[in-house]
Amino acid sequence: MPQTPPELTTRDFFLRAAAVFAGFPVLFMLIKGVFSGRNAYLEIFSLITITAWCLVPGQFYWFPGNRFLPLHLRSWTLARYHMVIGTLLVLLLCSHPFLLLLPKLFEYGISPQEAFFTMISTPHAGVISGIISWLLLATLGGTAWFRKLLPLRYHVWRQLHGILAFLVLICGLHHVLFLGRHITPLITVIFILFALAAAGMMVRRWFDIIPHAKPGRLPPSEGNTDRLKKQGHQPEKKEAENEF
Repeated sequence: MPQTPPELTTRDFFLRAAAVFAGFPVLFMLIKGVFSGRNAYLEIFSLITITAWCLVPGQFYWFPGNRFLPLHLRSWTLARYHMVIGTLLVLLLCSHPFLLLLPKLFEYGISPQEAFFTMISTPHAGVISGIISWLLLATLGGTAWFRKLLPLRYHVWRQLHGILAFLVLICGLHHVLFLGRHITPLITVIFILFALAAAGMMVRRWFDIIPHAKPGRLPPSEGNTDRLKKQGHQPEKKEAENEF
């Protein structure tokens, strides 16, 4: 009698998903040799930035509210990975324009301030989308880190968080495809497919196109209502917190 394979743990699932989203595009770039052999600092920074960007659509996938996830995964563990990776991505991607200017401190010619002004004032669609995505990303990180200080209910903040993340993905994708140094036709297709997959997961989450397979909770009986209130039972809040 064939034995059923063991189910993936939440940690194993996350590591494999992260390897697909970040590892596959970067591995392809390394194999194809699309890195041009510029200054070692710029090449290493480009590799880190590309890896970070590849993980952005992954955040949509291992978000605990994603309806495509296997039901046995632990929501709180996924939420912890989502928060940790999200924090690193915001810090790395928001530092992107400033780290590009860092070599100017050690080179003769144009100063970092002049280079920065020239960079942000260039009338190019990719530059404009980059500035918009940077502002959206900073807002996304700020509203996530200081969520408890915002005068918003949890479900309102969660909708805002998803909308901001989706806008970051779209504007960032435009910026990457127009100004990315290492973009090839295949990488373009991969990034677009990742973005479409993330969009599909968000649409399914927002509009509940396909009912969730997880069974709903039965409402408490009248006899248990008073006992649950005394214990401070708040099923909606508890379920919402578990999803993120």
